[in-house]
Amino acid sequence: MPELLKYKYDDLFNPVLTALHSLGGSGSVSEIEDNVIKLLKLKDAEINEMHRANTTKLTYRLAWARNYLKRYGLLENSSRGVWALTEKGMKVKSVDKIAVNTFHSQQRQIKKKDDLFTKPEDNDELNDVDNYTWQELLLE
Repeated sequence: MPELLKYKYDDLFNPVLTALHSLGGSGSVSEIEDNVIKLLKLKDAEINEMHRANTTKLTYRLAWARNYLKRYGLLENSSRGVWALTEKGMKVKSVDKIAVNTFHSQQRQIKKKDDLFTKPEDNDELNDVDNYTWQELLLE
């Protein structure tokens, strides 16, 4: 069966930014998703196409897009399920997806090297699980 949703996570970087700008700089996951759906004029079949048993492909890919934009310094999630543009993000209307992906790859390589020299108990991220949403933990 062919895939209906033609947008990959990195195709959603700019729609997420546009959605957040149109929401005044912050919004809930569902508000962002609703704005992206309108912006891309997605059909019901694309919106409802399942990724796994309990999440749609759109929801899953938007989570990845937000995560990449967060690491790129354009988004933050100050409270559970609420995302906001950072000061830098307020100034940026669009990004080059290759630049974001390249930055993310470089950061992962740096983290891998750092992890070789860090004992697990020294890793604050592992000890600070309460600050992550379940989606972020899943993505990590």
